Amino acid sequence: MKFKNIINENKQIGIIYHFTSIHSAINIIKSNKLVPSVFEKTLSFTRNSNFNKYTREGIDIIEVKFTIDGNKLSNKYKIKPFNFFSDAYNLAPEFDEDEERALIKEITNFRSYIKNVIVINKNEIKKYHLINLKNICKKYNIQCYGVD
Repeated sequence: MKFKNIINENKQIGIIYHFTSIHSAINIIKSNKLVPSVFEKTLSFTRNSNFNKYTREGIDIIEVKFTIDGNKLSNKYKIKPFNFFSDAYNLAPEFDEDEERALIKEITNFRSYIKNVIVINKNEIKKYHLINLKNICKKYNIQCYGVD
């Protein structure tokens, strides 16, 4: 018996999130790339949709949440669990497996993995940035919530 199709199994990641500032969100959508900050060597995602409530000092301002199709992303990129906070932050055990890392320098064609964009700290953002984000999302047919 010959198999004409090869079965390709990928890790089932599900929905994951990437949090960032509004300036970075606009640049990510425009460039269609997600790249690590200058201090990171990997890209960070979380399964915790409320991650912004548990940030630590020194992290950039979190104003925008990308909802990402992790299954689709894992078809092209290797993604591994990662404990971002480690023991040093003494957080509850439910955070231990919330983090995911993509072990790459950048994700290209990033817009194809975005399910939606959500503004989470609207009151902290100048109106023209919200309008800019709304227009860019509309241009690329990305659902955007919290901009009105």
